[in-house]
Amino acid sequence: MMRAHLRSLMAAAVLAVICLPTSVPAAAQVLTRDQQLREAAKAQAAGDLEKAIGIYSSVLGEAGLPNDRRALILNDRAVARARLNRFERAFEDFNSSAQLFAENAALYNNRGAVLSRLGLHKEAVKDLDRALLLAPGYAAAYANRAVAHAELGRPVTALGDFNRAVKLAPKQALALTARADLYLAQQRPRAALRDLTRAVANDAKNPAVYKALAKARLALGAVDAAIQDYSRAVAFAPGDAEAYVDRGKAYLRSADAAAAERDFSKALELDPKRVEALRERGHARILLERFDDARADLTASLQIAPREAEAFAYRALMYKKMGQAQLGEREIRTAEQFNQTSATVMWARGEIYEALGNEDAAITSFRAALARRPDLAPARYGLNRLGERDKSQAIEIIAAPASGWDIIRRNGQFFARQAEPRPFEVPLETVADATPQVVDWTVRKVAGRDIGLLTYAQGRLTEAGKPVPLEAGVVIDIARRAELGRAPTRFGTETARVSWNAASIEIASVDGLTDEILLNRQRLAPAAGAAAAAASQRRRRSARRRARARREEWVPWERANRPRARSGPRRRSRSRRRRRPRTLFDLLTGN
Repeated sequence: MMRAHLRSLMAAAVLAVICLPTSVPAAAQVLTRDQQLREAAKAQAAGDLEKAIGIYSSVLGEAGLPNDRRALILNDRAVARARLNRFERAFEDFNSSAQLFAENAALYNNRGAVLSRLGLHKEAVKDLDRALLLAPGYAAAYANRAVAHAELGRPVTALGDFNRAVKLAPKQALALTARADLYLAQQRPRAALRDLTRAVANDAKNPAVYKALAKARLALGAVDAAIQDYSRAVAFAPGDAEAYVDRGKAYLRSADAAAAERDFSKALELDPKRVEALRERGHARILLERFDDARADLTASLQIAPREAEAFAYRALMYKKMGQAQLGEREIRTAEQFNQTSATVMWARGEIYEALGNEDAAITSFRAALARRPDLAPARYGLNRLGERDKSQAIEIIAAPASGWDIIRRNGQFFARQAEPRPFEVPLETVADATPQVVDWTVRKVAGRDIGLLTYAQGRLTEAGKPVPLEAGVVIDIARRAELGRAPTRFGTETARVSWNAASIEIASVDGLTDEILLNRQRLAPAAGAAAAAASQRRRRSARRRARARREEWVPWERANRPRARSGPRRRSRSRRRRRPRTLFDLLTGN
């Protein structure tokens, strides 16, 4: 799963470039060598890779260039060529650079990142080992090596490298985003969200970060927030077809088929052969009851990928909406030949059985689809139509109360529940299908408030037959029944350091991040309740205004649609040259 996701991110990271002559313009000939190289670096940062390669090549043609300087320029040109998918020429430059300057750690980091991008993860690990041997504090190399280990099925080693990278460079978006991708593959979206909120704060214009953040929000059911994150990704990388497809699927989850169709159409403008965009646009058009257009899209997708079960399932749904359930049943049989375990196929089968009057079989199919994908809302709607309760919503008590908490499961998710003094639930995340267990419940007085730290076991990651236990902690304001923060507290033999201070709690966690939760002392007497309420209302209004301002800043089209002020002096804004957003490949190579 992580391999496919990382490759798709890499493919989307290659930005379109304007092809310019590779020769250096006449005006550039008068520049000194250092000036030319600065121009090349500026062009590479702006995404004008052809211009950068031309300048590098011109400088490399000069006589008398020292070997160490030549090696560094070759390394830079190799990175530019790799971004243009010219891998053979890139490796020629990497290898020539290594012959001239074998002690350059950046060279091995960059070459290892490109090898990993090509799926050659074992070879990548060798280069990244060399980079870290030469530069033991090289955070980007640890992050890149972690990606390679994760692809090789070594979760413990990968997580250890990610933790080292974050500890060395806690503001580096690469390690945080890539580790979040590993968490999402392990179905731990809250852990991913913890990393991605920091990655956004540190690299606010990186579309890859927003796409990962949107995936985490979708996994938590926050569809509207995910759509906003995809919109930010699209704003910073308007040529990314995958981002449009992902946002279109999120629109489908929010029942906005028209918006979904527009996004799938935009993705097909950018990449006419993208099968997923054709298939999902066909689905959107079925919901819009534009059956001829839907049939054309699904037929086109099957011409490119003739064994794709979901396309046949969508055709079955189309026939059902057209009142031809018998034809839909034929399509379902074909879909099942290619994939019987697809949740989409199971859901479509339930729809066909319902239309044919076989309600028991429909209920069985809807439940099977939800067991496979608990977030598949149409299958839940099908059960509701048939008067059946979704059993996944039932509460199952997993463990008897420990320290006042019991463990329950609902909709495939675990919660720690405390009944006294008022009912309260805390979501828990585990690894490898483990069942969580309460390890400790500590309550202390901080800033005049009762604050608790709930520590629970998350299960074990196993590598080479050796299990490594994981634990996490959740900080809770007991009176307000509110979660204040969470952090990993154990990774194998490593444990977090928790400091209870007079007005804060500090957790130096095992993942390389330190959280400080600040608590304001409760000062208001009961008689001041009305004044406190008024002050609280003013703070909420102010917070909403700040949030709206931030949203308009993040989403440029919202700011553009805001009515202009009718009074006051008009200010002339100075135009600023905006640098193009960094791609995931830039991060992987540490550039």
